[in-house]
Amino acid sequence: MSQKKHIVIFLFIFGSVITLAGLKIIQNARESLNWPKAEGIITQSFMDWDRHRRQFANITYTFIVNGQKITGFQISAKEMNKSNEDLLKEYPVGKKVIVFYDPENPENSLLEPGYSWQSYQALILGIVILIVAIVVALFYKEKPHEIGGKT
Repeated sequence: MSQKKHIVIFLFIFGSVITLAGLKIIQNARESLNWPKAEGIITQSFMDWDRHRRQFANITYTFIVNGQKITGFQISAKEMNKSNEDLLKEYPVGKKVIVFYDPENPENSLLEPGYSWQSYQALILGIVILIVAIVVALFYKEKPHEIGGKT
């Protein structure tokens, strides 16, 4: 198999995976609008650093579903246009909050349900990669070998 075919196959697989992940993100964000709610409380709220030395607001909350205490950390399924400082001010330790949770998996929870245009980024990227794969496949078809050694 030629290198060009490998590239096209890789692009199709990668683009399909990204597209499916994007569809799942959108579905999850849409469903979160109808998830049940529970009262919760912010248990941690401080500035932290990830492994790439970038700052982020580390906010956790607890809530109870069917007698089980659950700890959540996801604020939103959508991209937020809030600074870390604004998040820390909005969600201080001890603040009572409404938690939206997935009824099939209550550990999947968030404080701000719904989606925004940023929720579509993975889907759009996946579709672009699939289009590139199609273009590459169309423009870089292998030429058939002619009989008799002539090219």
